[in-house]
Amino acid sequence: MRRFYLILFFLSLVAQVGDVCSQSVYWRQIFGGEYVDIAYNCIELRDGNYMMAGYKEIQVPGQIYQIPKSYIVKFDRYGNILWEKFIGDSSTYNISISLAEDPDGNIYLPYNSSHAHLVKLNSNGDMIWDKNFSSSNIILFSGLSFVEEYQKIILIGINITNGFPTSSITKLDSNGTLIWNKSNYDSLGILGTYNSGNNSFLFSDNEYFLSGFAQSAPGVQNRIGFILKTDTSGNILWNKKYSNSKGIYSIVKNSLNTFIASGQGNSALYCQSFDSMGNILWIRDYNGDSLAGSIGIQKIIKTKSNEFALGTPKGQNFGRLMKIDSLGNILESNFYPYPPNVGINQNNLNSTSDSGFIVSGYIRYFFSNRNESVFKENLDLKVEGDKDIDILVYKIDKYGQTVFIVNNEIQNTQPESFVLSQNFPNPFNPVTTISFSLPQASYVVLKVFDAAGKEIKELINEYRQRGSYEVKFDGSDLPSGIYFYRLAADDFTAVRRMILLK
Repeated sequence: MRRFYLILFFLSLVAQVGDVCSQSVYWRQIFGGEYVDIAYNCIELRDGNYMMAGYKEIQVPGQIYQIPKSYIVKFDRYGNILWEKFIGDSSTYNISISLAEDPDGNIYLPYNSSHAHLVKLNSNGDMIWDKNFSSSNIILFSGLSFVEEYQKIILIGINITNGFPTSSITKLDSNGTLIWNKSNYDSLGILGTYNSGNNSFLFSDNEYFLSGFAQSAPGVQNRIGFILKTDTSGNILWNKKYSNSKGIYSIVKNSLNTFIASGQGNSALYCQSFDSMGNILWIRDYNGDSLAGSIGIQKIIKTKSNEFALGTPKGQNFGRLMKIDSLGNILESNFYPYPPNVGINQNNLNSTSDSGFIVSGYIRYFFSNRNESVFKENLDLKVEGDKDIDILVYKIDKYGQTVFIVNNEIQNTQPESFVLSQNFPNPFNPVTTISFSLPQASYVVLKVFDAAGKEIKELINEYRQRGSYEVKFDGSDLPSGIYFYRLAADDFTAVRRMILLK
């Protein structure tokens, strides 16, 4: 019997940006019982704490087998577990894949047994109501979002249509009452079914997008990526298939009428930008790009700095985070290593209020070194390490730092050398971000100069602790031109050029 295994580590970094002091925290939790325990999603709550949804396997009384039970956990902002609860009938199979919070702190949690349920919980996890959608042939809810000032709930899921499972969109009021449910499929000689991932949607007050892959029948491998757009009544406005994609699994809004989607190309991560009519603006296939190696296809999010973050690898012995710009160019790529006898599966990635990220998934232990062939989502398949699966939730701070393991020792990503990074964006108008790293506590002076060498502005002149920092520079009152910024810290000095282009 494998014993309960917990690792918790956190670090608070305080960084002054302009006149505003903000705190960014990182930590990691690994925990579970003797069977399979998995986190599918974790979100930051309005009170600054976090809540995770997934499942935990329990032994069926009087039987030799186990069943998964919908399971939620609340953490404080440093990753300490505040409470944990099971949801749903204690005698039947059920799991939870997503969750969302309303302005009053109530939690809306889908769970799936033989059919789809949606429960409303208060902030302590106590049940307010449980809605059953068996009469609508909805067998699963996998993602949800609020619209219309939290008065309506939109969910993606799976319906049984003409005997086949296919993607669907469901609209409810805030009390869980069904407004409409629409299945999506192609009426061909053979039914064309649609399949969507947990994050394959983008819902707003005026338009709903659903994505995933289409195939002629379940199990058939002729997959093609799709995006469809509906009105607020679920009527399809357009439905586009993309032959260069085997599946599109996440969508995020870039600007008023442009969007970026992540998915699977022919053999690797693939991103595309499209307009409000589904027309492709650009495509980026990361096949062969080492910086994008093992980055998953399941989730893309927009950050506060108008960058786009991806993660969610499957079955590697490291975690991943990569940032791109609005044209798909890689800006940052982070690896978080673990020992070779474990596999890290990041199921979801969400942004946090401190400009960091929260990652949820599971860690799988093997008796020998990691074997790629055993990384299967079908947990009924008996393989080496089959029941050695624990929940993994970790927080990344805004500098990309978190906790990982090298040679069985806990590590963190504190900088080892002085670095002055190139400002971003560059050229800029009128605000840009300057980042730097200190391997030790130092007295720091950061100044901006014009092309003639005249000092324009002093951004920092103070003692700073070891860590990574960023500061905004606003050139609103300056003319277009070339400027320089210089960092001096102890015996280290570095100068970089930036361009203000109005």
